[in-house]
Formats: sequence, C-alpha cells, structure tokens
Amino acid sequence: MLVEDNYITISEPFSDWVDGLFEYRAIVPTSFGVDTAKYYYGLNYHNDPFDRAIVATALQLDLPLVSNDARMHEHKPCKLFWD
Repeated sequence: MLVEDNYITISEPFSDWVDGLFEYRAIVPTSFGVDTAKYYYGLNYHNDPFDRAIVATALQLDLPLVSNDARMHEHKPCKLFWD
C-alpha cells in the first residue's frame, strides 16, 4: 500500500523486491494462524488492521518490533525499539 500510494518508492518490480527480502536470513516469513489471532483480538489501541497483525505476530513469536509508530510507542503493546 505504501508503494501504491507513493509514500515509498522501490527500484524494481514489487514481486522481485519481496523475493529479495527473503534472501536475508534474518527475515523469515510467518503465517497468521490461530495463536496469532488470539493476540490480535485484544489489540484495540490501533485502527490499522495491518499494524495490529504485526503487533500480534510479534507478541505470539515473542519478538520485539522496530517501529517509530507514535501509537505503538504510546501504548507499548509489545517490546519496541526506535525512540
């Protein structure tokens, strides 16, 4: 959506860009399953469903997020970095 709305630009086709992300061993795809949905249910602090899904996934996997999203930092739904 950020690319489509011209908030960010990438220098290659989107599908190639996504494939390139997973060449880094630190970036591992994960699915949104039942356990993640249980975390998602209680995250009413944010209206953006994608941000809620990202936070729910971080909680379910017990991983911190790197984000400068002001709402996330105000409510601290999970471990956050980037002040």
